[in-house]
Amino acid sequence: MADKPKRRWLPRIRFSLRTLLFVVLLIGSGTALWLHWNPWRLVRELQMPKQIINCAEFSPDGRYIVTPHDDKLARIFNADTGELVRELSGHTARLVSATYSPDGTKIITSGNRDAMTNGNWDRTTRIWDAQTGKQLRVLPDAQGYPSIGISPDGKTIATVNVKIGVIQFWDFMGENPVGQTALPIGTAGVTFSPDSKRLVNSYAAFHDKPDPVITFDVESGLQLRTIDGYVNTYMTYSPDGQKLLMCNQSKDGSRIFDAESGTLIAFLEHSNNWAARYSPDGRRIATAGSGVIKIWDAETHSLLAQMRGPAGIYLSFSPDGTRMAIAHREGVQIWQRERPEFRWGVLMLPELWCTVLLACALIWSLCRDRKDNRLTQDPTPPRGVAKDNPDSPNTR
Repeated sequence: MADKPKRRWLPRIRFSLRTLLFVVLLIGSGTALWLHWNPWRLVRELQMPKQIINCAEFSPDGRYIVTPHDDKLARIFNADTGELVRELSGHTARLVSATYSPDGTKIITSGNRDAMTNGNWDRTTRIWDAQTGKQLRVLPDAQGYPSIGISPDGKTIATVNVKIGVIQFWDFMGENPVGQTALPIGTAGVTFSPDSKRLVNSYAAFHDKPDPVITFDVESGLQLRTIDGYVNTYMTYSPDGQKLLMCNQSKDGSRIFDAESGTLIAFLEHSNNWAARYSPDGRRIATAGSGVIKIWDAETHSLLAQMRGPAGIYLSFSPDGTRMAIAHREGVQIWQRERPEFRWGVLMLPELWCTVLLACALIWSLCRDRKDNRLTQDPTPPRGVAKDNPDSPNTR
């Protein structure tokens, strides 16, 4: 009895060279799509000594980034290439904050206690010419951490005098304070509202006790609103000035408050959160900490994107909102936004459409290969044409 031929569970298909080419192209396109799926991408690391960098701020034109360092220097970097442009020397202890004036012509830096030399303090804020690096002014007993208070109208600098517990107001040209107001003990820095009419205070990390967050009227010095019960608070305003963003440094996340009433609006959960900032257009909020970067919708407070990153302790946006500078314990990273974070933003990826088209082409090619294989395995002549029969009388 003859053995029955074994049945194949999968038909044997000979793939054409065309199909194999589509497979290779699809793998390449899929890999590119996976690499660009996240809306933000790390594009460069600034070339600097490996030190704890407490902040990094873009210039108003987005071309440069200024950073303070533990080695008593402030450094200016090219934001596009990451190369060092200039160093600012003059402080006598480590620096904790640095920023540009709103017109980009000056750089303001603030010192603190030298971590390497116990007891060596630099309680000064210094003003530099951004173009030449020349030191223009020294403000004594004036500090600002995590940020220096620079009014958006470019007229006033607000610093903290921890010796006598006051906020001091300086103009950019004068040598002496033009006003002051009392503040809670422990305040380390202040931030102006976008209209330059209000101030809110911040505390240094590891202060570790609840202290009042107070908004002040700049002209009268009166306290307008108080928010109690939070520790390690770093405060910033939304671009429209209607909300306050509170980052509880090293704690459980960030909170959004109504700037007028002080009412809690939303909580953005982020373990070991060190930094938070509104984007310049007010549509996004970025938070950083514990090796994770999160992007939130500023209106719905929903999570839009999450990327693995450094253990960021400070972040800032470029003026156009397409880049982020994230300061961490070994330097500064620059992240570039490749597409909108919103759900439909993925449709803007050319890699997505390329992958879809190649997948369709591969399916079509597989169908053609299957049809060609059937014709090869079953060589039945077309209808109307008889097979060759050796016993037929017509066969010679």
